[in-house]
Amino acid sequence: MTLRRTETLALAVVGVVAAATLGYRLGAGTPAVTAFGNALAVLLGGVPLALHLATATPLLMAAGRGARLGILLPAAASEALRVDTVVVAGTEVLTTGGPEVQDVRLAHGVTRDDVLRLAGSVAQESARPVDRAVAAASSVLPRVAEFDAVDDLGARGLVAELVTGPDGEPTVIAHAVLVGDVALLTDYGIALPAELADAPAQASAAGRTPVAVAWDGVARAVLAVGCAVSASHGSAVHALRGLGVRPVLLTAHAEAAARYVAGRCGIDPEAVHAGLAPEDEAAVVHALRCAGARVAVVADGTHGAALAAADLALRTDPVAPAHPGLTAAVDAVRLAHRATGVARANLVWTLVCLAAVLPAAAIGALGPALAAALTAASALVVVANSLRLERFGTTGG
Repeated sequence: MTLRRTETLALAVVGVVAAATLGYRLGAGTPAVTAFGNALAVLLGGVPLALHLATATPLLMAAGRGARLGILLPAAASEALRVDTVVVAGTEVLTTGGPEVQDVRLAHGVTRDDVLRLAGSVAQESARPVDRAVAAASSVLPRVAEFDAVDDLGARGLVAELVTGPDGEPTVIAHAVLVGDVALLTDYGIALPAELADAPAQASAAGRTPVAVAWDGVARAVLAVGCAVSASHGSAVHALRGLGVRPVLLTAHAEAAARYVAGRCGIDPEAVHAGLAPEDEAAVVHALRCAGARVAVVADGTHGAALAAADLALRTDPVAPAHPGLTAAVDAVRLAHRATGVARANLVWTLVCLAAVLPAAAIGALGPALAAALTAASALVVVANSLRLERFGTTGG
């Protein structure tokens, strides 16, 4: 039974006992003033405000403490705090930043510096994030001429460099460079050599994007571009499991890339939903809730549909509080569980007081003034117990 239903049932019992007391006293010939006094003592002993205070106070305390720690929790929704599933919308939540070149497979006779320098020269003019990562991998980038973005496959350009020959004379050497998907090289009739043939498949299996590099009509290298997975997120997933929460990953990336990132963080393969559009993410969240799960979604503002569909939304972008990421989900769940635990303790205390006060008030052993005083004392205990939430600290201290 939920806190809200227990509170509602207790209020109904108080009302029934008060009405029964009044009816019995009047029926027994008790003077009306005394009968109404007994009924009033019952109502004051189980005043609705005290019952609501038992559950609402810890929720408000948790919302205030969470706000000061950068965690936004709903202040009056105990149902939303019983989270048992955390949905991570987007692999960017689990990574350390933007994409970067993580591996370089070279053809025979080619150096890493040459590949990164020439590929980066062309890639620096491209708007594709994966190409920008290639450009960032080299500190020396010659100028490129005749740059051309080729659909969504990559880019091409003419890179000219001034080199000093064996005789000491400077010489200009130009290379026609292609940077992009393997399909881009195929369109230009360039095949990967045997030593690079399996590089694209290996990069994709590791959750990375393969970027082929060729110049002067010959494939020279395959770069693996991906986002590094933060080690702290594995610990965060383990902490969520320790709290009885199931992590789920939703992403627009391909299945292989999504499963790689999920595996590095400890998310089960069956909890990975890849290749999703924003509206599909919201549908998955709705399906989880329809199955009985209480869902928190961790995502940036670009996943607004998924955030809106959640019981508890935790945004990780700059407009959100300064406690973002998966660790925020861990702390939010910890704080939510702590708040609901305090609310249950408060409700048990209040019900015990009701069980003692109501019979005494009904038989006339307690007058309205004493019943009100006992209710006020009970409320002070509830508030003091709720103040323990002020000592809650984040995972990082």
